[in-house]
Amino acid sequence: MGARNTKRVLAGLAAASLIVATNVFPAAAEEQKTVGFSPIAWAIPAMVGIKGGFNHIAESMGLKTADAPDPNFDSATAKKNIESWVTNKIVDGFWSITPGVPSTLKSTLVLAQEKGVAAVVNGKPEDYGFSGLQKGISFAVIDYAKLGTSLGAQMGKCLVTKKLATSSIILGINPAGTIGKIEMEAAFQAAFKKAAPKAKIVRAIALTGDQAKQQATIRTAIQASPKAVGIATWTDEGSLGSIAAYKTAGKKPANLCLVGAGGGDQAKAAVKAKNLFADVALDFGADIVQNIVELKRLMAGTGVMGKQLVTPVIVYTK
Repeated sequence: MGARNTKRVLAGLAAASLIVATNVFPAAAEEQKTVGFSPIAWAIPAMVGIKGGFNHIAESMGLKTADAPDPNFDSATAKKNIESWVTNKIVDGFWSITPGVPSTLKSTLVLAQEKGVAAVVNGKPEDYGFSGLQKGISFAVIDYAKLGTSLGAQMGKCLVTKKLATSSIILGINPAGTIGKIEMEAAFQAAFKKAAPKAKIVRAIALTGDQAKQQATIRTAIQASPKAVGIATWTDEGSLGSIAAYKTAGKKPANLCLVGAGGGDQAKAAVKAKNLFADVALDFGADIVQNIVELKRLMAGTGVMGKQLVTPVIVYTK
């Protein structure tokens, strides 16, 4: 998880607290159980934000919490830390966002199964060397295709709603190496074509850097494709940059189709102001809640079969 997600994680914690507040999670009658969160590295602010939310929500659900030593981006260190938890009976369950190579933790997860310690780990069973779902272990992934599908559908919906369904748009593309890039962009194009089959992508531009840099890139694309009636971007910087670029070009964003992904406060405010038709985001607050709920389910009995969890996607519209 990149540092650019930090604000989204922290913002999601408030929403997560509301979810907890509106649900009843009575403490178990038996001895209070302990859960822990193991990060990629504590140097990543987003990991610290998740830890705060994890501890707060877990305690709200009647659980105790344990802090993991810093794995510092090293899967071998994460393995050692988690095995210490398990062998010393410090935790009854844990959630790990695994740094490095996930398969490093296969023997650790097998040990957890043997000791009756529940686990939620990021990824899929095959990432850890397993064939299929496992007892006592659940796996959690980000569905990048769902994120792209949601963004493409919102762009198509905007074009149809504003009677621009035969027009052209600009597509922002992620920098090479971005996690989920291929899945997001392919899903966007498929959903966009389905929602607005007569519309076209007239230009694709690589977007990177801060808001000012992305605004400049988008401004150049607008000049090269003046008939384009909108743009899709993948970050808050791109969303806000696209709004500013079109305003600089003398066009009203509210009359166009600007959609983005990110979920930051400024982007959500832009949706309310009708400068951004829609904003799509990963709901990290809800993800923390579902992972803790899953740990409680797994800890409730021996041999409970795990699940494949998916980080929820939320769409902000006016």
